[in-house]
Amino acid sequence: MIPENCIWLFIADVPSAAFTDKEEAEEWIIKNKLSGVLTAFPLGISCFDWSIENNALTIRAEKIEEKKSDPNFIASCLPASLEHFHYRNGIKD
Repeated sequence: MIPENCIWLFIADVPSAAFTDKEEAEEWIIKNKLSGVLTAFPLGISCFDWSIENNALTIRAEKIEEKKSDPNFIASCLPASLEHFHYRNGIKD
C-alpha cells in the first residue's frame, strides 16, 4: 500500500536517503549497488496513526487500544503493508 502523500526512504542499517520519486530512488540504489530496503513512508503522520486510519495493523482492536499508550510500539511501528522493496547489491530481490 502506498500512502497518498509519501516519501521513499532507503534503509540499510540506518536511513541513508530520502526521495519523493521512487524511480529516482531506484536509480540511486542501482548506480551505487546498494543493499537494503526502500519503503514508502507517509508524510505528516506517524506510521502508527496511518496504520490505524488504513486498517493496516494485523492485531485485534483491543490490542490496538492497548498499544496506543505504548511509546515503544508507536515509535517502532512499521506495518508490512507499506509498499517496500528489498535490494541486494543494487538488484531488486
